Amino acid sequence: MPLEAAQPRTGRAWLTLPTSLASLRASACPGHDTPAAPHLETVLQAFVSGFNTAARHPSPDEASGALRSVVPAAFEGFAFEGAGFYYALQDIVHPLRTSDLHHLTTTVAPEHDFLAMVGAGFAVARLPFGARWMTRFQARLDPLTAWCVADGYGFHAGFFQWRRHVAGAIAPAGFSPQHRQLFDAGVGRAFWWVYGADEADLVRVVARQAPARQGAMWEGLGTALAYAGGVSPAAMRRLRDAAGAYRADLRVGVGLAAFMRRRGGNAAEWTEQACHAVLGLSEDDAAAVVGRVRSEVLALPDMADPGVCRSTCYLAMRTRLRTEWIHD
Repeated sequence: MPLEAAQPRTGRAWLTLPTSLASLRASACPGHDTPAAPHLETVLQAFVSGFNTAARHPSPDEASGALRSVVPAAFEGFAFEGAGFYYALQDIVHPLRTSDLHHLTTTVAPEHDFLAMVGAGFAVARLPFGARWMTRFQARLDPLTAWCVADGYGFHAGFFQWRRHVAGAIAPAGFSPQHRQLFDAGVGRAFWWVYGADEADLVRVVARQAPARQGAMWEGLGTALAYAGGVSPAAMRRLRDAAGAYRADLRVGVGLAAFMRRRGGNAAEWTEQACHAVLGLSEDDAAAVVGRVRSEVLALPDMADPGVCRSTCYLAMRTRLRTEWIHD
């Protein structure tokens, strides 16, 4: 993924993402010409716009208003995901100053903290030894959401190196169990774009992966299905039926998407449709289930330790959500 240098009138250089990043054809994705492809490219355009908007402002405070207006409300979360990528790069370049990413996610736009943290995973993935640096980078961040960085790392790998991951490439050696699960979920979510949300291709490529990884990938597909959208309710139901033994994992992903939509206050019709098709619930009710389970997990005595919370809270939440939605 190229980064380009630009020079504004003020004389301060910034980095920008090229618009070609939003083209599935330019990335040679096999799903570049599916019916869903234009919608999915709109999502990528929102991500690029968010990164480039953040790059034009010296601080998250100054970028906030622009980030909320640069794309339609339904795509706002993706703009903040792009901004999370930019501010994470700034944190990496300036490790001794106050974290811009932490400020963005806890003060400026806490409603989009999950998406911004996912974007930060792109920055870590671009480091020569990013996998080794993951835990150290997360230590500067809010333990309640820092786990999302590993998901973004996985998406970056699954999208920009999609051939390797279609062929079965695994998470970096040394990743913790939680990081491996999140990496695989990110790869699964990336496949939504790689295959243009074509359910037959998605089912086929996930089935080729090691069985121990497939649940997390189905979760990633669920998050993409419900948060990014791009397909009809009928296609959503077909994917639900095709998930088979991994249906609960798909439901977890859909529920997490509903929670992020409610938290962000930027509803999208496709999220509501996905909740009905996959969970048999409204978006509000699905988000409420995730919110309740999250509160239960964070109330566990061990979670008072930031290190324990940062390294285990996602797995604990995922386990409980699968139990909630294991029904046929």
